[in-house]
Amino acid sequence: MNEKRLALILIGLLGTGCIGVLFIVFPWLMGRGFVNWKQNMIDDALIFGVIGTIIYGLYVGTKSHK
Repeated sequence: MNEKRLALILIGLLGTGCIGVLFIVFPWLMGRGFVNWKQNMIDDALIFGVIGTIIYGLYVGTKSHK
């Protein structure tokens, strides 16, 4: 992969992440609050666990076998 294409992909990913933080995470934290923080932590841990499992599965599935 050439450097120009890699740079464009990285800029696109970083831009998407910044937009996600500005328009999704901040309003979510401000509207949801921290009243029931223990349940929020459990819910977030479950979500991160599922996302982590999917990413690990994709990594293992695309890893080249030598």
